Amino acid sequence: MLNIMHDTYRMFLYSNSITFFFSNCGIIGPELEPWRMWNIAESRIETQQLPILLPSNMATALYEKGEKIFRPCLIGDVDPKQYWDHCATCCEWFKSHPAKDYPRKDRLIPLSFYGDDVNTYRNSEVGSVSVVAWTSDFAFKNASLLRYWPIAVFSEHTASEYTYRDIMKKVTDDVREMVDPMCLHSSKEP
Repeated sequence: MLNIMHDTYRMFLYSNSITFFFSNCGIIGPELEPWRMWNIAESRIETQQLPILLPSNMATALYEKGEKIFRPCLIGDVDPKQYWDHCATCCEWFKSHPAKDYPRKDRLIPLSFYGDDVNTYRNSEVGSVSVVAWTSDFAFKNASLLRYWPIAVFSEHTASEYTYRDIMKKVTDDVREMVDPMCLHSSKEP
């Protein structure tokens, strides 16, 4: 019982630190979105409002903090234009890539998604949470906490076969808007 109380307290501190981090980054907080989750008590799938932090919101918050924050977190020491010019001349896959004609290759950052299960309580199936995150491929030298940006965390025990699909549908739509040339940031240069 003491371990569970300790872990619960640790998760409380963690959630408070995330709230503090979001508020200091200029992010009001994760959005609540409908996800299809498993209701254990009623043994059925139901829609629940759960938090999601979309990549565009996190990237925008980092961008608005200026180059000193944005560049190390998402670009590192890579020159994006040089990278994409190299891909255009040397990589067969890029010739048919949807971003090959993107007007600002100096602003085009390749993204990857990451997911994992984390055991939050020892020897307990109900203590597993699934984490969905994203990263910039240019930030490969960064430490984990400056490389992987959270999208969603949910209990594996209450996830349905639709939960991940619901999350990724929202994320896919969000990322599609991020690479729309009409949505280029123009207010200030990072």
